[in-house]
Amino acid sequence: MKENEILNEDAVSEAEMPSSDKEPIKAEATPQGLSHFKKKLVPILVISFGALIVIPLLLALILNLIQKDPQYEILEYPEYEFAPVYEGDILHYSYYLGKNRDILYFSNREGYGEAEVLNDETSEAKQKLLYSFVQSIICGDEALYNSFFSKAYFASNEPQKPFAQQMLYDICIYLYASETLENGETSYTYQVDYRIAKNNGTYRTDIGSDMSRSQYVTIRQAADGNVSIEKLAIKRMAIQVK
Repeated sequence: MKENEILNEDAVSEAEMPSSDKEPIKAEATPQGLSHFKKKLVPILVISFGALIVIPLLLALILNLIQKDPQYEILEYPEYEFAPVYEGDILHYSYYLGKNRDILYFSNREGYGEAEVLNDETSEAKQKLLYSFVQSIICGDEALYNSFFSKAYFASNEPQKPFAQQMLYDICIYLYASETLENGETSYTYQVDYRIAKNNGTYRTDIGSDMSRSQYVTIRQAADGNVSIEKLAIKRMAIQVK
């Protein structure tokens, strides 16, 4: 029959259709294939993880070799013109008495909070020493001034030479740092700021009249409470040259 023949031809044509139109054959993963894949993956992960650690370290090392520490040049103090020494007692000089001569103490380096005004009645040993230190400068008393320093200080520094009275004003003292030492003693560093009216240059030559440059006074307090000045430094000016 013709109908049967047509049907048979259709069946043959379908069987001979291109493979691209057939349903794709799915690959089945075998345990052996997974094991082989894992063996290849582990070294790749190890190498990648190691590279993440080593490469930044190498870059840091290279940058450290390239970048040198900045170099600074300490500037010399300029030549100031100093005022003549006042003939008389500055504590009776109306010009100086009109200045703010309070000695303000702050228990932090920023000057936050209410300041304590140091005076003859100050009882705490460190603050009392600081007050007396400033007063010895105002009075031009080098003997009293030198008495505040420890033997360790004079091991590398000369005693202060005689100097005239100094018209200190706008005086502020800040607790800059503190450290407990292994022997039970405590070290305190203070930033001492003030201006000198009509500076005569007999005590400080690094500032002119009415100028200010911080002094850093380090006081060591022994276990028995005794205090003395161990270091005295002046803030220096510097510029970066390299």
